[in-house]
Amino acid sequence: SPTSGNASQLYLADGIADPKTYIARTLEGNVFRAIRLIRESGSQAGIPGTPRIVLWGESQGGGLAIMTGGILKQSVAGIVAVSPYFTDMPRTLQIAPPDYSPFTTYESANPGGAATVAKTLSYFETVNLSRKITAPTYIAVGLTDPIASPYGAFGAANNIPVAHKVDVFPTDGHVPGGAEKNALDWLAATLK
Repeated sequence: SPTSGNASQLYLADGIADPKTYIARTLEGNVFRAIRLIRESGSQAGIPGTPRIVLWGESQGGGLAIMTGGILKQSVAGIVAVSPYFTDMPRTLQIAPPDYSPFTTYESANPGGAATVAKTLSYFETVNLSRKITAPTYIAVGLTDPIASPYGAFGAANNIPVAHKVDVFPTDGHVPGGAEKNALDWLAATLK
């Protein structure tokens, strides 16, 4: 069953001073390694063909799904991003809900901190990476989401150059209740 949320958001600023040391690079690298392992395991097990990989994530995982889909392109058969985090970060940091305090704390504690944060986050920004997606994509957005900005989800979706669906939940917050079922139905219809 998909889960969402973190006991502490403090790690979100780990390594933020440089894109090469930023924690999102490590998280993304872990996703790349998992995809490579799936492909190698299928080949070693004698399973013919290439496995169809669907990236599915909620919150931070939704942001990682969009990032991965934009970077690995042809390796991905579909993407599901529910309440994606790391979306439209410049706008999101202006709004700055409490879950973004690691960024705002870094900005205020370091000379040039805001410029550093903006530069590093731009490398992991889903609005930028969504332009490179080649797989059908489903994005679920709760319009009252206090954690993952609905603005960002729409920003990412508006840049996807291939077939995609944005499922809007007007009264839901973070990780809308009906998103999982709707995403499964969408996947079944899309990846026949």
